[in-house]
Amino acid sequence: MKSLKSINPWLWVPTLYFLEGIPYFLVNNISMVMFNQMGVPNGEMSFFTTLLYFPWALKFLWAPFVDLIKTKRWWFLTMQFLMLGLAVLTIFSIPQPDPATIAAMATEVKLFTGVLIAFIIMAFASATHDIAADGFYMLALTSGVQAEMIGWRSVFYRLSNVFCNSALIAIPGIIYDWTIKQGEQNMPLAWQVTMVITTIIFALMAVWHLFFTPRPDADKPNAETSVKDIVVGFGKAFATYFTKPGLLVAIAFMLLYRLPEGFLLKMIYPFLLGARETGGLGMTMQELGTIIQEKMDVKIILMNNNYLGMVRQWQELFFQERYSSTPMVNPSFTAIAQAYGIPTRLVNQREELDDAIADMINSTNSYLLVVNVQEKSLVYPMTPAGGAVTTILLNENNK
Repeated sequence: MKSLKSINPWLWVPTLYFLEGIPYFLVNNISMVMFNQMGVPNGEMSFFTTLLYFPWALKFLWAPFVDLIKTKRWWFLTMQFLMLGLAVLTIFSIPQPDPATIAAMATEVKLFTGVLIAFIIMAFASATHDIAADGFYMLALTSGVQAEMIGWRSVFYRLSNVFCNSALIAIPGIIYDWTIKQGEQNMPLAWQVTMVITTIIFALMAVWHLFFTPRPDADKPNAETSVKDIVVGFGKAFATYFTKPGLLVAIAFMLLYRLPEGFLLKMIYPFLLGARETGGLGMTMQELGTIIQEKMDVKIILMNNNYLGMVRQWQELFFQERYSSTPMVNPSFTAIAQAYGIPTRLVNQREELDDAIADMINSTNSYLLVVNVQEKSLVYPMTPAGGAVTTILLNENNK
């Protein structure tokens, strides 16, 4: 058996977490753009794409079984090759509605049955991959290397977000424009080519991880735990969990705090892409990545704590404040805005904030408001890595 140091973590941690993000953003974000641009009505689009998120919300239910069966490495490799097969299935499942049906936003969602089946299975596979990848990261690396790489794995996951929400949205728009120049309007072809590119990425990274991920001795099934033990443990954990003081308030906060954002994010793409006569901005897909070229009157608030906040919080609470790759040496954002001729203002004190917001709102141009916030504030509630629902941290008093 090879040692933990036999394979440099830089060979697999960045690619593992970059690939981890692709199915998540593909299923939850890119699918909305696909359905919208293929003429599926917004109501049906938002309903069915919302259902696709449930596997990530419910993955705690089968997480213990990932520990019980096979190894973490087996699980994430199996899920990667499964998602590769599902991406291939999606290519051939994309329907071919005619341009008139698409323009009328009258494409029946039942035509996407194959795509939806592929995406829902991909969602379960991706959620399982998340469980296995995070567990493998803990088993394959020493605590010191974990602290060193924790910031970078977040960076590459976010790069996956940027790639999916820019390139994978711009590519079908570019291809669609090309088909128009060829004398046809072929939106299905544009999305098929996009899925081919996604499939190639899945294939390359899955094969890479097959050969360039370690096989740590600690990565083995938990033979001491049975299915019965898991079920009984779940029951006891939930019973204990709901006895925590103030829990209902915490749950209500977690469920409701981001509820408005959830509604907004689900309809943001239909709003940006919808025709102006229907209340949308009428933007093309490739313009989503080049808003600045449109010279729009955009008001920007940049809340800057000079850290990668959540990662820094983990390093403070669980890694004895060994900050690695989280303190950020930022440029002067106000100077950058001024270089583009954009009005800007820097706020360092809470007392200045109301006046600054008023200046921004009253500006007839784009505006950048930079607000320097507390650097080391903590965000609750949170669950420690590897912790059960009974170990959730509600505030700094029980950390």
